[in-house]
Amino acid sequence: MSKSFSEALREKYCVDDENEENFVHMIIFSRPRRISCSAELEYLTNVVLSSTNIDSVDVAHDSISSLCPNVVDLDLSQNLLSNWSDVMKIISSLPKLKFFNLTGNRFRPFNNVISWPEGRPKSCLENLVLNYTGATWRDAIAVGYVLPNLKELHLCQNEYWRITASTKDINKSLANLKCLRLNQNYFKRWEEVGKLNQLPSLETLILSKNPLENVTTYIPPSPRKVVSPRRLTYSPRSKKLEGSPHPKRTRTRSGGEQRSPAHRKLFADEADVGKSGQEVDVINHLMEEMLSVVALGSERMLKCYLDHAIQKPKTAQEYSNRQKDNKSQVDMTIDLKEVQEGDDDPGFPALRMLCMSNTRLSDWSDLEALTKFPRLKSLRIQETTICQEHSIEDRRKLFIASLPNIEILNGSEITAAERDKAERFYMRHFVRAKTKPQRYAELYQKYGELRPFDEVDLGRGFQEYAALSFVYGGRSISPVYHPPHSIGGQIETLLCGIVDGSYQ
Repeated sequence: MSKSFSEALREKYCVDDENEENFVHMIIFSRPRRISCSAELEYLTNVVLSSTNIDSVDVAHDSISSLCPNVVDLDLSQNLLSNWSDVMKIISSLPKLKFFNLTGNRFRPFNNVISWPEGRPKSCLENLVLNYTGATWRDAIAVGYVLPNLKELHLCQNEYWRITASTKDINKSLANLKCLRLNQNYFKRWEEVGKLNQLPSLETLILSKNPLENVTTYIPPSPRKVVSPRRLTYSPRSKKLEGSPHPKRTRTRSGGEQRSPAHRKLFADEADVGKSGQEVDVINHLMEEMLSVVALGSERMLKCYLDHAIQKPKTAQEYSNRQKDNKSQVDMTIDLKEVQEGDDDPGFPALRMLCMSNTRLSDWSDLEALTKFPRLKSLRIQETTICQEHSIEDRRKLFIASLPNIEILNGSEITAAERDKAERFYMRHFVRAKTKPQRYAELYQKYGELRPFDEVDLGRGFQEYAALSFVYGGRSISPVYHPPHSIGGQIETLLCGIVDGSYQ
């Protein structure tokens, strides 16, 4: 039977005063201890009401803050809460709440606005668990806005395969977030995880049990930093861009070709554009800018650009003046060969600990990409397909040698001696390989070429008895055979006999 938060709280932690005269007083050792409601619940700091069928928050008679004002940890997992408004009532009524577990409560995805109750002071909640709740990225962003002190957020088992929130909203709403847990979701490509790479305070990222197949330093292009894919030339006579497919066109019913409005605006008549080479260069520049904007995949940005940027300037001077007036316009005339600084920057400026266990990483380049993170020091990477054929000990050596920036691997600190041994093992492992990882070239500069160890079979030619020969006084004593486990005592006896002259 469903019940409200107050009812579940009273049922577990209180004794009803009205029925107290019929209550049999017995000393029962149990936890938690039931107390009289007359004493209130003000001393409670940890409240566990998991699996108690709570589906609402009833604050009609007395507020939650009067029942348990000092609660710090609250566990309402596996209940029936479905409205964010109820959740916000609970958080806003508990001023000291730091940890809140809502695992298993399934929230409605639509028409469920997350807002902070008016007149309430800001919450000090730092750790929020939303595992298996169906919370969307829109919900996560809204929660971040109303809970500015949030330090740790759990979003496990929510069936995420992509991040639908904008990078701007993520960075702003979760600016103080230090730990993000995304276990057991459906992330497959690092390009989705990379959308979190500008979180300024994120120190711990948990991605275990995701079918993640790669790690890359790729960052989705930004409107403020764009490299044009190719140098394009515009021919007024043929009205097409060489090196690029024609813009989308529509066909009439008669089979003829009809240009779209955008096409007609971009490719004006030859009489309007003019015939001077200087003006053709201007159009070339405009075409490059337009196609760079198209590469961003933003339809709104393209429409804005078509409305304001392309005005068919008559001369190069007119175009130059327009560029000076519009200082915010981005200069996109960059050759493909020119590489801007920071293009291989993976982001995550504060990330120190990363967990990627039980993923599908299978290439050495994935480990090389992890060396690009500026502050990454701790890594958990177990149960992956990288060098799975090796023993656990050899696998650890290969990982240590591949990750010079990592100081703690799978919870164990890496010592200087262990790293040196691992790097030498790595060199010998790949010395005969046809294709070598990039890390091999770096270690080659340090150690040179290391030959593999020769195999020595200690069991070959092994005898059960050891044959010993002695030379004493110019004469050779016949070999003596002794078992290895007692050879020390036998030799001592033999030598004493020779010295005493008793040995013949």
